[in-house]
Amino acid sequence: ISVKGRHDPCIVQRILVVAECMTAMVILDSWMESSAQSF
Repeated sequence: ISVKGRHDPCIVQRILVVAECMTAMVILDSWMESSAQSF
């Protein structure tokens, strides 16, 4: 297997950004679910 380009298999450097985005998605999903039940 030959892969060309810049590919960084280590997520350790980006874990804070990934965790922040996942937390935001969970909060948004919860907010949307609660606002949909009020209609």
